[in-house]
Amino acid sequence: MWRVLLITILFFSPGVFAKLKYVLHISSYHPQYYWTLECNSGLQNILKLKAEIKTVYLDTKRILPDEYETNVRQALQEMHSSPPDLVVLSDDNALRLIGPYLEASTIPVVFMGINANPRDYFKSGKLPINMTGILERAPFMGSLRILKSIIPDAKKILILTENSQTSKAQIRTLIGSRDQFVVQGILAEVKILESWTAWQDTVRKSHQDYDVLLPSAYFNIKTDSGRYIPPKKVIEWISANSRIPVFVNNDLAVGENLAMGGFVLDGEAHGRMAGLQALSILEGVSPSALSPIVDEAGILYFNQKQLNRFNIVLPETTRQYANFR
Repeated sequence: MWRVLLITILFFSPGVFAKLKYVLHISSYHPQYYWTLECNSGLQNILKLKAEIKTVYLDTKRILPDEYETNVRQALQEMHSSPPDLVVLSDDNALRLIGPYLEASTIPVVFMGINANPRDYFKSGKLPINMTGILERAPFMGSLRILKSIIPDAKKILILTENSQTSKAQIRTLIGSRDQFVVQGILAEVKILESWTAWQDTVRKSHQDYDVLLPSAYFNIKTDSGRYIPPKKVIEWISANSRIPVFVNNDLAVGENLAMGGFVLDGEAHGRMAGLQALSILEGVSPSALSPIVDEAGILYFNQKQLNRFNIVLPETTRQYANFR
């Protein structure tokens, strides 16, 4: 009798066999990219019991800008052939390239990994009422404070960045149109480099004028012949050829033959934040009722071999909350 009662309860209980929602996730990058992997994991962990997620990759790190259109068309075709209950747009290129097509749509949109002001990607200069999400703010100021605490004599830091949509948005958000700023007595100068040759020349000479090298965005670098250089290879070369400490903004770039340290955003936590907003919307909350959230919390990483290389001894207070790779 109890078995019949249990089956009856399960069968007639609302939501037990509820159909999963369909979420279309359009990512700016490629599936092997470390930030994408982390964000995907966080998003999936939140939505796995509520939604089926299909991810389409625009691959804008590895292809040239004049090739973007083909991948954008494929993403839009996927969206039109199977209209989703919600769209997730990951990183600036996805919002910039896909967002305007959804501006007048009734489909709710959650973005994540956005370095620029999201309003900048719409002709109206306003965030559409069907959109909200998570803003990515690289913790530059925190990085400089940490560097000052571990290298007290540091006076000048060189921030290097590629000439990409994401990197320009990062720098514009940080310091506007300036190319330098001061934090706790450290002068930080920003150089936007156009080519791999320029990166190599700048790194080799950096010790002449600076105390620390901070590569900020180096994920879209190509050789003069157009061949994509994986970020890890970039950092390996920079570390091997720099005569000053290298500090980065992603944890996988910290290691024995890589950077000395890094103060980074947690991609998985970032993805979970977006997932929670998406979950609220799928459960009936309007996107306009959810304000965009700024993610700028950092995690600190160091490599002991690289610290030893530059004769840097961490203060005990710093060592206690640092992670080592």
